[in-house]
Amino acid sequence: MKNDTIAAIATAPGRAAIAVIRLSGMDAFKIFARLVRPEDMEKLEPGRVRLVRLYSVGEKEREWIDECIVVPYVAPHSYTGEDVIEIFSHGGSYVPSLILDNLIRAGARLAQPGEFTLRAFLNDKMDLAQAESVEWIVSAKTRAELDLAHQHYSGQFSREIQRLRSEMIDMLGLLELELDFAEEDVEFADRSELLQRIKTLQELLRNLVRSYERTHLLREGLRVAIVGRPNVGKSSLLNLLLKKERAIVTDIPGTTRDVIEEAIEIGGYKFVFIDTAGIRDVDDRVEQEGIRRSETILKSAPVVLFLLDSGQHLQTEDWQIRQRILQYSRESDKEKIIIINKSDLPRRLSDRELEHFAEGFKVMALSCVTGEGLEAIEQVLSKIAKKRTEPGQEGQSMLVNLRQKEAAAKALEALEAAERHFIEGLSQEFIATDIRSAMDALGELIGEVTTEDILGHIFANFCIGK
Repeated sequence: MKNDTIAAIATAPGRAAIAVIRLSGMDAFKIFARLVRPEDMEKLEPGRVRLVRLYSVGEKEREWIDECIVVPYVAPHSYTGEDVIEIFSHGGSYVPSLILDNLIRAGARLAQPGEFTLRAFLNDKMDLAQAESVEWIVSAKTRAELDLAHQHYSGQFSREIQRLRSEMIDMLGLLELELDFAEEDVEFADRSELLQRIKTLQELLRNLVRSYERTHLLREGLRVAIVGRPNVGKSSLLNLLLKKERAIVTDIPGTTRDVIEEAIEIGGYKFVFIDTAGIRDVDDRVEQEGIRRSETILKSAPVVLFLLDSGQHLQTEDWQIRQRILQYSRESDKEKIIIINKSDLPRRLSDRELEHFAEGFKVMALSCVTGEGLEAIEQVLSKIAKKRTEPGQEGQSMLVNLRQKEAAAKALEALEAAERHFIEGLSQEFIATDIRSAMDALGELIGEVTTEDILGHIFANFCIGK
């Protein structure tokens, strides 16, 4: 299958000015020649842009399809490492599909999802971590996601993994050298130093495994619960953050009876804001269910925006919600922010009332009517997201998917076994086997050790044409 010449539309379907059709494989130029006039084919030069008319294939009266910009690439100087021709046609659905149909009639095969990037990996144009980052680049929704994808695509992540493997190779060389001189009972590696090197590698791998939680948060978004008693402005705050009318806003308490979730980007990070039903004691069964769901959100969300009405004194319901937030904060690390809303109106809520009430909370003011205070809140939220998603040290690598996490965890487990066997006084052979297992796991992470099943699973998630 690798020797087939594949073709696919690389741009999304729908009305557009331009569409891109890719053709890659050993017969790319031969197949493309069937769609153009001989004199146009002779003018093609690697890496040079040409304007060429494409015609239908296999008909006595060849029909003109489109006038396209064509860029040819000669192996290995292409994305896939093969001969490649990229065709830039007019957009829409009919013209690109017609060109693709004629390429297939001329001898190409329709590419499978991710097959162009798979060929780039198989032809050593990129390693597996870089190949996986292509999907991240395509699907990135925030600047932070894109920056992480670039870290992998640039090879920075793979170089870090290679450094870890080099350290293991060095240790393995010393241990295997001792095995060669086992009868002489010679030690080439200082035992305390070797154990310390194993422990250092373990800590690096632990940090790497933990990084998956930050990556998951980066992609799924930081969940922020907007809580408070009824009619303090929770829905107004959600609409203000979203810059659109998403939640119904009225003066009637209990308007929001269910949780409303919306995701947006602030400061390059993804947030999922949850507007909850006002927490209070009610007899209405529908509103009771909304309040129960609000409690669940309040318990699980890592960030809580607790709204108070500046025009009213603290009420029993405010104290009850505060108690719930503090209770759930003891169970998990929460960022707790009190937002005093309606700051554009005369204020009755006094600093003295807040003195004990706001203990353990960050306090900020806001007017949902004028928007004053919103920018400061967004800045605080961005700082929280940065703290929770960025690695502890600048430049530290992060895992981007579960496959990578499992490979790193497997390497860590092997090194923990090496330490255990070392302390138990087992021979170099056992320790060398453990270190070799850790090396293989890291090799699997960047694609130096692969199987067809692994590759099939990874590239099946790509779009066709990539």
